[in-house]
Amino acid sequence: MFNPKNLDDVRQFKREHKEKIMQQYQAEGVAIGKRHPNDDSYVIVVYLATPRNLPKKPVAVDGIPFQFEVTGQFKAQSQPDNAKSFMKEKEKKNK
Repeated sequence: MFNPKNLDDVRQFKREHKEKIMQQYQAEGVAIGKRHPNDDSYVIVVYLATPRNLPKKPVAVDGIPFQFEVTGQFKAQSQPDNAKSFMKEKEKKNK
């Protein structure tokens, strides 16, 4: 069992279970969050593209609760031009 109030436990849980969670729920991503801003326990946040895989009942695995959010499909964004020029300048300075 993992302790949802211990961030290190939740991080370890995420490392060990991320791939399985991604596959089981066809998730776009998995993160660590808080159930409520003033709460001292953590949850695994599972980001879904559609509500199709949204569980009908609350989910907790090994003592860690899950929170599901339907976000739509994640899309990679290109790097802005100003960030590219910044990185080129930084590389020049490091040579």
